[in-house]
Amino acid sequence: MHAQEVIVRHTSMAGVSMVIPVPLLDMVASMSVQIRMAKKLCGIYGAEFNRGAARDVISGILGGFSSGSISATALRYLSFASYFAGPLPSVGLSAAYTYVLGEVLLERLIATGRIDLPSPAEIKPHCLK
Repeated sequence: MHAQEVIVRHTSMAGVSMVIPVPLLDMVASMSVQIRMAKKLCGIYGAEFNRGAARDVISGILGGFSSGSISATALRYLSFASYFAGPLPSVGLSAAYTYVLGEVLLERLIATGRIDLPSPAEIKPHCLK
């Protein structure tokens, strides 16, 4: 299986996971899909998979549980009407986030052979003085 296929498949699964009608369980399910995607991408590139590093990247690089994603999830539980409209933004946000995350992980694997966050030594040459 190719890396792009893994990203697209997990993007779909993350989006679908947001229709789980239990508060915050949908976000946990989406994050587990994203961690599984990171593991599969590491397998394709022969990189070591570190669950802690994957979790740090998922919650760190792109903001993790941002206020926007939490508010979109919370919106579903405010009223009967918003319950039906609420999943739509959450599905879209989760799918888009997972796709971008997959692309970031893929770029990181190609460039460095690993998925962890960059070390200060790697960042320093890119900083303005």
